[in-house]
Amino acid sequence: MSLTPGKTLKHTGSLSNGRSLVKPSSWLGLIGGALLCIAGLTGSVLVFWHQIDHIVLAQRFGHIIPGVERVSIPAIADTLKIDCKVMFF
Repeated sequence: MSLTPGKTLKHTGSLSNGRSLVKPSSWLGLIGGALLCIAGLTGSVLVFWHQIDHIVLAQRFGHIIPGVERVSIPAIADTLKIDCKVMFF
């Protein structure tokens, strides 16, 4: 086979019976890529879960700054009872 100027070889990407190889390989590539993305994201969460947990708790409940005075457990329970009544009733 000789190449002449102005003519190019064209790769059709098909089997002898006419079925295209492009569609199955592209679907396999998309499925494989999606699985690798999921594996990467779950691996990142597993590695950094301490930091993620710290950030989420700080955003949800705020930062806890220790005070000088100590609070008794019954006072904390009374505060929780009042907060629960406000939230649920």
